[in-house]
Amino acid sequence: MPPSPRRRADRWRRAVAWALGLASALSFLVSLLCTWFFCVLYLRWDFNELGRHFDHADSVVHTDSASVWGVLAAVFLLLALACLATALRLRPR
Repeated sequence: MPPSPRRRADRWRRAVAWALGLASALSFLVSLLCTWFFCVLYLRWDFNELGRHFDHADSVVHTDSASVWGVLAAVFLLLALACLATALRLRPR
């Protein structure tokens, strides 16, 4: 006898919730990685009003273009939270 439509729907909801939970975890890990890059490449330097920092020890000019890592970290964190909220809402009861 084939499974009832209710059991089939619960199976699909469980699979989608599991996939969204996995996507949430991966997105959170990418967010952590982007946050680490942001801290290492941007927060480490004191930039002037032109958005540059000259490192006398290495004779290198650092620009504030690494701030994009902060934006990526925020986007991936919001994506992780959205996936997690949707996964928790889709769990079969």
